Amino acid sequence: MNTINAVVGIDVSKKNLDIALLADGKIKKKSLPNSAAGHQALLEWIAKSKFEKDALQVCMEATGVYYEAVATALHDAGFMVSVANPSCVKGFGQSEN
Repeated sequence: MNTINAVVGIDVSKKNLDIALLADGKIKKKSLPNSAAGHQALLEWIAKSKFEKDALQVCMEATGVYYEAVATALHDAGFMVSVANPSCVKGFGQSEN
């Protein structure tokens, strides 16, 4: 079983990827275009974090079709990717007040 040392959260929209990397209690943020070039820049940015691929968990909401290309690029590069149902995320937030 792998140990997750860092989490990458991505807020996906038609034009942008707003990314947060949480590791060791610190957050690093980045904003990139939601395009093939942006996806490549994301992979390079994550690589600079020095975490092994199996030590990272990447999570994003399923936003129409806009998340599909970046989720596929990350998965094809060997990252563990979770795509959350936005209704579930909203429901969890409401349950936490």
